[in-house]
Amino acid sequence: MSVQVVSVCNRIPDRARESYYRYDAFLKSMARFGEAPTILGMGEPWGGLMTKPRRLRQWLRSGGCTAETLIVCDAFDIVFTVPALGVAVMYRDHWGHLPVVFNAEKALFPRGELVHKFADGPEPWRYLNSGFMIGPPAKILAMLEAMWLDDIADDYRAADALHGGAGRMIEPNDQGHYQYAYCAQVVPMALDYDCRLCQTLSACSVSDFNLEGERIKNIVTGTEPLVWHANGGSKDILLPAFLRKWGIE
Repeated sequence: MSVQVVSVCNRIPDRARESYYRYDAFLKSMARFGEAPTILGMGEPWGGLMTKPRRLRQWLRSGGCTAETLIVCDAFDIVFTVPALGVAVMYRDHWGHLPVVFNAEKALFPRGELVHKFADGPEPWRYLNSGFMIGPPAKILAMLEAMWLDDIADDYRAADALHGGAGRMIEPNDQGHYQYAYCAQVVPMALDYDCRLCQTLSACSVSDFNLEGERIKNIVTGTEPLVWHANGGSKDILLPAFLRKWGIE
């Protein structure tokens, strides 16, 4: 089985001013296993969050991924605690029909109006977060092709009140468009409700986890997540202690 990890990132954050962004920890966490992610867009123009799915689609269209399984993740707040192959094995063991699987979080952002579409998911991690996804590259590309990416603007400043208020920045959020795609099931898609693959940390507290063992355990789901996503304020609240646990400073 082959697996590839890819992220879209156009710059290395300045640790002196942006200490909460841990691009360095992302790279170190994979380097421990002799691995490195493929980084798309470094040094290239950034049009906002919609840059990420568009860069990914371009790369997949060009045949950039030759692996059987593709992991797509954020770059500033992701940490691997096992080799990427271990993540792919867990994915294939638990999702044998090979949907595109996303990590799940406690809140639905930004498309709160879709909450009824996620009502059947178990609490508390029931809502799609796009900072981690895994699946066959062909299915991920098919999903991107169905998302009307060419019809969604990059960030722009509204010209008048009709379009959001004169001078106001309009910033389309890729996560919202992945949530639309999930609700429409443009390809088979699923959520990692039990945090087997990837654990989101937003709105979590240290009491959700047992840090005493060799690996950190989610005491709510009983799983030991393989990848950790310090989304939202957890970058400052939880991530530093977890990085010490993993020996990544």
